[in-house]
Amino acid sequence: MVEQSRLTVSEVASRLGVHPSRVRALIHTGDLTARSIGGRWFIDPDSVDARTAQGTASGRRLTPARAWGLLFLADDQRPTWLDTNAIWKLRRLLEADGLDRLRPRLVDRGRRTAWRAHPSDLPRIRGAATLARTGVSAEAAASAGLIASDVVDGYLPSDAWDPLVATFGLRPSDQPNIILRVVPPFSDPWPLGSEAPASVVAIDLLEDPDPRTRAVGRSMIQRYRWPIDRP
Repeated sequence: MVEQSRLTVSEVASRLGVHPSRVRALIHTGDLTARSIGGRWFIDPDSVDARTAQGTASGRRLTPARAWGLLFLADDQRPTWLDTNAIWKLRRLLEADGLDRLRPRLVDRGRRTAWRAHPSDLPRIRGAATLARTGVSAEAAASAGLIASDVVDGYLPSDAWDPLVATFGLRPSDQPNIILRVVPPFSDPWPLGSEAPASVVAIDLLEDPDPRTRAVGRSMIQRYRWPIDRP
């Protein structure tokens, strides 16, 4: 029996204002949490709320390199993989719109995939050299008051994805304890650090299906008022 709280594809399409085929695409990319029962998809309403929270913004999506460049600039870090002109344009964009309003243009920072691992493997996955921790796995989240989670959430380059999945025998899951956000190569070396910048962590928390986690993300992203007052 389907949980009454879960939504059908047509109901989600109506909420998001998109075609049902777009909802199915979001399910397959992991952007919506859903379960297939009898050949029909039923979607977790919390993941729909998280998708709605992303909002809309004018302009095209930024490429992964530029999305990460803007996020580094938000944290006063220089994106060394971009030239001076690209950095200037991103800084102007950040000054004009601010980080929160730009979130819909940053979706290509990493493709979210959901997995289940044996609990004994979580510490080794969390410490993988190719992983940049984010979301509930980040120290920045703990500093913002989020209770420690047994979920490992992180970004890794696309060429490290298959080896990690194979090494630990990860299985796709709608009740994951591993979130891998796959990033196309744009910087060598990767990761850019063992933990993603706080700006990235804030956005990932804000787009989490859990309402309490989103609340922490909201409090974090409110610190990113632009332009930042400097002495």
